[in-house]
Amino acid sequence: MASKYLQAAVDHYKALGTLSLEVPEWVVDGKPLTIFWDPMTLEESARFAKGDGGVLTFIDVIVAKALDSSGAKMFTIEDKPVLKRSVERAVLIRIGNAMLAAPSIEDAEKN
Repeated sequence: MASKYLQAAVDHYKALGTLSLEVPEWVVDGKPLTIFWDPMTLEESARFAKGDGGVLTFIDVIVAKALDSSGAKMFTIEDKPVLKRSVERAVLIRIGNAMLAAPSIEDAEKN
């Protein structure tokens, strides 16, 4: 069994819950799309840090983390070429930055 200290750390991560970002530029069924994701873990951060380190990292993060409202993955690895070539970079950067940011309990309470 985990120590009470480790359990406190795990409980904190779980309390962060699912985060979200509304993307007004992407309209689905007449409504701005909302992207959901679970907070980044240190392991995930390390994996993304091993990438090219440039703006293409945002696409890797989005493909790996973006969920719809039911928790299903929004994108697959097959979507990466289209995201790279046919989607506005400023929107991808904004989404990627939101996903990479370290959330606080206050951020989680807003969702």
